[in-house]
Amino acid sequence: DPLYRAAAEGIVAYYREALRRFEAWHGESHPATASALTMLGRALNFQGKDDEATAILTRALAIQERHFGTDHPRVASALNDIAMIQMRRGEHTQAQSLWQRAERIYLRIHGESHWLLGVTRSNLGTVNTRMNRPGRAEQYFRDAIRLFVESQGSNHLNTGIARIKLGRTLLGMRRWREAIEESKAGLGILEALPEAPQ
Repeated sequence: DPLYRAAAEGIVAYYREALRRFEAWHGESHPATASALTMLGRALNFQGKDDEATAILTRALAIQERHFGTDHPRVASALNDIAMIQMRRGEHTQAQSLWQRAERIYLRIHGESHWLLGVTRSNLGTVNTRMNRPGRAEQYFRDAIRLFVESQGSNHLNTGIARIKLGRTLLGMRRWREAIEESKAGLGILEALPEAPQ
């Protein structure tokens, strides 16, 4: 779609200009510059420009680690962004390693009851599904659902998505009845949510 591509390019151009200004004002290794790098990297990731996005996000990660240490939420967020690209490229072992590191950070900072830990475990479930480890994936998805229900509620978008992912995993394991149950429950949550504004 030409209109979609033009809009995406416009967003990337906006973030490139923002980064240029942040670098000019704060310098190349300031946390504010790292935030601008992250936004640009995410926009490039959305466009599928994996190599450039990875380079930019890796630079942002290095700045965050220097300024905040290795156990900071900003570091975990950057790890998640890079892991998403690696999973899409089929680099599953590397993606899993980054998400496991993010999981450890969220556990140390937030404990065992935060929704961000649920997001990370859901991502670990997805990558384990792609690595043909359905049993491990199931454990991650079930734990993510528990965390989402406890922290955001049983009818939250994240809960619905995680239940659908669990349903797909159970389907691959030929556990038909459970697969249908989870898939229907997840779909019901999503269908009940208000529509996004047009």
